[in-house]
Amino acid sequence: MKKTYIQIRYRIRTSPSNYRWLHQVAGANRHLWNQALEKIEKQYQETKQSNFSFFSLCRWYVIYKNQTAPWLKNYPKSITRVMLKDVSDAYRAFVTKKRGKPRYKSKHRNRPSIPIEINHQFKTKEEGIYFRMKKGHDIKLIHYHKQLKRYQNFIFKSGRIVQSITGKWYLTVCYQVDAMEQKEDGLGIGIDRNVGQVADHQGQLYHLTNTDQIQKGIQYWQRKKARQKKGSRRSYKTQLTINRHHEKIKNIRKNDLIHIANQITTKSRSVVMEDLRTKGMTASARGTIDQPGKNVKSKSGLNRVILGTGWYQLEQHLSERGVVHKVHPAYTSQMCSCCGYVSKHNRCSQSRFVCQQCGHTENADINGAQNIWASGKGTILKNGHGVFVRPIICTDGRLNTLKCQSDHNNHFVNNGYESI
Repeated sequence: MKKTYIQIRYRIRTSPSNYRWLHQVAGANRHLWNQALEKIEKQYQETKQSNFSFFSLCRWYVIYKNQTAPWLKNYPKSITRVMLKDVSDAYRAFVTKKRGKPRYKSKHRNRPSIPIEINHQFKTKEEGIYFRMKKGHDIKLIHYHKQLKRYQNFIFKSGRIVQSITGKWYLTVCYQVDAMEQKEDGLGIGIDRNVGQVADHQGQLYHLTNTDQIQKGIQYWQRKKARQKKGSRRSYKTQLTINRHHEKIKNIRKNDLIHIANQITTKSRSVVMEDLRTKGMTASARGTIDQPGKNVKSKSGLNRVILGTGWYQLEQHLSERGVVHKVHPAYTSQMCSCCGYVSKHNRCSQSRFVCQQCGHTENADINGAQNIWASGKGTILKNGHGVFVRPIICTDGRLNTLKCQSDHNNHFVNNGYESI
């Protein structure tokens, strides 16, 4: 049986004292992160080598807690010590040149975060799922508690508690579930990503929700914050309002991209798209002092719109529901899909394409999607039918639901953890 991983995010609602306790635990974790980085860097400066394994950091944690920071004894060891695993993984990725060097965490610039281990307990009731942070602290998970019952043989793997930019607390849990392989159909559907919309080669346009009104609200509150005293209570409340607007745009965009991915993959599980280098396309046009750039303000606005469209997020959603094939993007927007004539004058405007040789008229994005699909047909035939893994969804009602829930409880009992 194949296995895959799913993530479910739960909203945490608890008492004000528990919220304060979460802030304190997040602060302790941030303190341990900074102290562990300082210990590793100091050891490297003295000996030109450092041991950043999780085992060595745990030994350092015991000495540091007993001699330097006895206040850490007020918090569970299973919650604070697990932060050292993140430090070890971050430095290992830095040494292997997969990521940059780990940085110190600031209290005001980094969101509070609490990683959790597998030995935490869950309590399932009819009204939802309760998560035990420590003795006497049961947190109710009110969102998506029924979503987990759709999957078979789910096993808790890891989790993390994070505070969002709007001040709400969420618990993101990673589960391992049963899955099965599915083959792509091989038909293929070409899509062209543009600013604010997506087009397929069959002639359909998928428009994203217009968020200009919300952007105007952000600009209004930003101007208001600029007139307020920095660090004041009013400035803080204004920033929360700005964060709520940003989160609303993020949720709208995520919902649009998921629906577009579902509509595209219902037509074909083989998706062909351009291999766009978004990082290079959204680079700044400022240039240097000796060679300053041109149209810097216009380019910055274009970069902001491109990044707000979510091209990579759409690619992720499509790869979860099918197989994505990428083709070279050269001349796909300048080539005529009928005669193959290439000219930069073929594209009269952002949305209108008129071939200068055969007179073919088409929407520019749909014409580009047809060229992408024509280029990707050879790639699909060459590579054969790919496969993708999808979770198995319970379809026979309450019988599978009860079986999954009993397997979840047995997993914790077998590992020495009982249901609360």
